[in-house]
Amino acid sequence: MEKKVSIILIFVATLFCIGCGLVSYTGPITGDKVSIYQYRREVYVAKHPELFADEQTKIRVCEGQVWIGMSKSDLKVVMGLWSYPEINRTVTSYGVFEQVVYNGSYYYFEDGKLTAWQN
Repeated sequence: MEKKVSIILIFVATLFCIGCGLVSYTGPITGDKVSIYQYRREVYVAKHPELFADEQTKIRVCEGQVWIGMSKSDLKVVMGLWSYPEINRTVTSYGVFEQVVYNGSYYYFEDGKLTAWQN
């Protein structure tokens, strides 16, 4: 019983440290100490370099930046999303317009490229 309690306490303490940023990660792309979120983005970019247009895009994604002209897939990686919570889509003769809603922010895409965002 004592051993079980000790293991649980160690587990809880580890989760606390990770959540507080007391555990640091070295990014595989930047080589810097980074947050868990940036570490996850860097690991994804390192594993899938073919998905990103150029080095500047890789750096922006790793740093969690949002920029005009980014693709929806870049936004997914930046936000750490596996799927979009909500997409409102409008198809017209001028193109496809989408509004991605995530965590109280709105991201507007025209033909797959980010044209504006609102938070």
